[in-house]
Amino acid sequence: MLYDVRRPWRTILLAAAAAISLLILFNWTTRGTLRSQDVRDPKSLEYGSQAAPWSDSPAADIPTPSNGKAIHIVVSHYTEEPFYIARWLSSLRSIPSIATLGTYAIIFTKGPITDVAGLKEVATADAVMHVPNIGREGSTYLNHILANWDDLPPYTLFTQAIIKKAQKEGAADAEDSGTLLPWLTSRLAEKFDNNTGFMSLDRKHDICYCGHCTDIHNRDEFYPLWPQLFAMMEGRVCGAGEPSVLSFNGHFIVSRKRIRERPKELYGYLRDLVDAPEGHWLHEESFPKWFDREKGKSSPQDPKFGHTLERLWHILFKCYDIADVRDCEVKEGEDEGQGGCSCND
Repeated sequence: MLYDVRRPWRTILLAAAAAISLLILFNWTTRGTLRSQDVRDPKSLEYGSQAAPWSDSPAADIPTPSNGKAIHIVVSHYTEEPFYIARWLSSLRSIPSIATLGTYAIIFTKGPITDVAGLKEVATADAVMHVPNIGREGSTYLNHILANWDDLPPYTLFTQAIIKKAQKEGAADAEDSGTLLPWLTSRLAEKFDNNTGFMSLDRKHDICYCGHCTDIHNRDEFYPLWPQLFAMMEGRVCGAGEPSVLSFNGHFIVSRKRIRERPKELYGYLRDLVDAPEGHWLHEESFPKWFDREKGKSSPQDPKFGHTLERLWHILFKCYDIADVRDCEVKEGEDEGQGGCSCND
């Protein structure tokens, strides 16, 4: 339902609802969490039904090197063809601003892969780690931040295995198949520097209005938890109709400084939500009937909350205020813009 900003009582109701929801959200942990201290060396992983669980243990247990590389590339993989990962990694590594800083690419796979060495070699990654198939890519990103909190590089590029809207599509034998599109390579070459705090790598952006946060086609009630999550992160209730920038597909670069502007506990809390086990109240939220795959019920493998989290990165990393977002035009209902919306530190 649309919230009429001309009626103060609706704003009061929204504030009250957000406050009550926050109390519920912050007390959810009494209902159980998914945590384990067992982390195995990725070289010893047996791929199959048993995956090495995530852990809250120090970064030494995760394949993150102390090798001076300024940009770590975290890839969330399932069954995507590693050839295409290699192609966009090659494009990325050829950009002067990226090459100068140096990269270290880590693939976190949730798929039923059996050839660890093959995936690493074909994708030209520096490390591969198998993790449980829960929480979508948001779980991968949050767990990586938590595991490496004390040893974060200056920049981390988080992405799904296929960078939607940013890769050349075509046959595998085409010379430029899978390479990054010119709009992104140009944006990174010209706009990414040591002042960058957050940069989206997507061309789909929209405006989310507090109390009426919809998908890009203006269909209602896709992100009903948005006002509560905003209040949790920002420490205030957003005004009815207050606009925030949101993006899609979960591809972005963020600085260590901007990550640490939020408390570590917040990342742990969001991780526990997106990793919620079967039977948790969070999975009572169903997908809308119009959703592209008509999935129906939320599950640990594909939580509805994972899609909400995918659109929260701008808020989590404090790059949501229209007045602060740089280098892009965000227009309501526009499916694709020039891409690369960013904020400086």
